[in-house]
Amino acid sequence: ENTIHIQELTVPFEQNIKASHDRKVNKYTALASDLSAAGITVTLNCFEVGSRGLITPENKNRLKTMFKITKSKLPKTLLKDISRIALLTSYAIWNARHEPTWGETDILL
Repeated sequence: ENTIHIQELTVPFEQNIKASHDRKVNKYTALASDLSAAGITVTLNCFEVGSRGLITPENKNRLKTMFKITKSKLPKTLLKDISRIALLTSYAIWNARHEPTWGETDILL
């Protein structure tokens, strides 16, 4: 079976979630169309997690779809874990904003 699953994660500021989703869908539409024309089944799943950890109801559904594709169940703590990771990494980026290089940080552990 010729199938490709395109998964795209974006971590925008919360007020830009919808625009970011639309931009990512548009980015991959031509590729998905070309692959479909070549006889390949394509699923496109763009999902966003806000930089402060927000996961909208639409994105919860997109994550559930992703797990259905892999034939696995959505882990109970996944949404909470994703939110926490987004928040902590955004905080680490903010703290490093004046650093000339990126190094290891304890905040991510």
